[in-house]
Amino acid sequence: MSDLYTFLAHRGLAFANPFSEPSMQRAIDVLALAPGASVADFGAGSCELPIRLVEKYQAKVAAVELSARMAAWAREKIHARLVAKNLPGGVTVHEGDAGAFRATMEPHSYDLTICIGSSHALGGYEKTVQVLKRLTRPGGQVLIGEGFWGKAPPEAYPQATGMTPDEFHTHGGNIDHACREGLTPLWAITASEREWDEYEWAHARNLESLAQDKCDSGAALIARGRSWREAYWKWGRGVLGFGLYLFRCQ
Repeated sequence: MSDLYTFLAHRGLAFANPFSEPSMQRAIDVLALAPGASVADFGAGSCELPIRLVEKYQAKVAAVELSARMAAWAREKIHARLVAKNLPGGVTVHEGDAGAFRATMEPHSYDLTICIGSSHALGGYEKTVQVLKRLTRPGGQVLIGEGFWGKAPPEAYPQATGMTPDEFHTHGGNIDHACREGLTPLWAITASEREWDEYEWAHARNLESLAQDKCDSGAALIARGRSWREAYWKWGRGVLGFGLYLFRCQ
């Protein structure tokens, strides 16, 4: 059900995170990749970011995605926007477990490595920093999107969502940890409350639409979505943050 929940909740959203399209486009511009750069993206979702990296930089992207539904959606987009137009570069979707796939990848072989909102797939934020650093060539870049606590969460919020108080660092803590691992910070932004609101309510509307669609397992999915929505407006707004962090490997 988790796979279906995530897929349905993000219908119509270009990016499966709280950042708006202008914020994500700014990140793409800041990367300033050389033409044909090699990229690995873990938890790539529908591959909107990899596709845009090909469109702007002719990048060659290995996109890793566990969800079969997301991977199928990504392949449709890749065909329509890249293959059909015969654009240079490209995205190869590797469907399956990120941890298993990264074990097959050569160290220091990518110009850019990415993990946005999927650090759990690589064992958490600390492990993700280590994995991406190992796969990135010296002088290459690491782009991570990660949650953080803007302030200490009230006890009811983790209880309602299944998160734990020690699940995230602060915003500064995310940067500090990567620095201790030997990465150099180049740029960082955090999602605004407006961006969070737009994201959470789009998420909620998508799940509420199941009541009309009569989707299989709809009742359970709607209940889960309503629980998350209520937790957000009661306790999460201004408490849970999301940052985008760009580092350089030494």
